Amino acid sequence: MPVVLLSVPLAFIGGKLKISQQFFFILLGVTLLFAAITMWISKRIISSDEKNNNSKPIKSGFFGGIIGFISGMVGIGGGIFLAPLLHLTNWDTPKKLQPQQVFLFL
Repeated sequence: MPVVLLSVPLAFIGGKLKISQQFFFILLGVTLLFAAITMWISKRIISSDEKNNNSKPIKSGFFGGIIGFISGMVGIGGGIFLAPLLHLTNWDTPKKLQPQQVFLFL
């Protein structure tokens, strides 16, 4: 619930910001590259056998707010950024972190 409480209003604020086209493309490229690299190297960082469904509400709200704000600025869904975060926090395996199940987390 903390993820939703902060991500929705911050996504609205991020969407209302006027940014230049050059900054938009840089932000889009960097965030998508970060998400892809995070998912690629995360199997080396953590063991996928361990699952951790416990998360602190303040930490979840903070990450949700950042994801919402960046998603609003870029104009794409937050799941592209939420899936690597859920994988890095051992929420589940990458194969099970599909968009349908990410929304169940929210």
